[in-house]
Amino acid sequence: MKNVHPSDFDIQRFAFELSDCKAEIVTHINTCATCKQKADNYLSVSNSIKVQPEPVLEFDLSALILAQLPTMSKKEAAYNYFIYFLMALSTLVVVAAILYFKEAIVGLFANTSAIPTSFIVSTCLLILIVIGIDTFRSFHKKMNLLNY
Repeated sequence: MKNVHPSDFDIQRFAFELSDCKAEIVTHINTCATCKQKADNYLSVSNSIKVQPEPVLEFDLSALILAQLPTMSKKEAAYNYFIYFLMALSTLVVVAAILYFKEAIVGLFANTSAIPTSFIVSTCLLILIVIGIDTFRSFHKKMNLLNY
């Protein structure tokens, strides 16, 4: 009869998760001195690692990192305000155009039947949804690159 020892994975499963272990493996390890010694070794290594105290840094790591981070200069802050100004101005122009041409827009859709209007609106919504999803995925991909 050939005596086949279980793999290291099976011995580790016996040592740490006995309930998930097969009955023949449990029987073999309980009767084989070599495999029993391996299981005991895994348990003693695990217990010695658990007993180790958690490492403590002798310096304030957050202060060192924060000191190395670049601060926003006044020029960058002014640039950000300029972008916000352009966004607000473009929004104001779009709203003003809609209000100015409100009657023409309403007349455009009021004189047509519902089917072409629904096709136009549904197509525009579909395009907006696809562009929004693409922008969202692109944003998350870039954020994941920043977060490693």
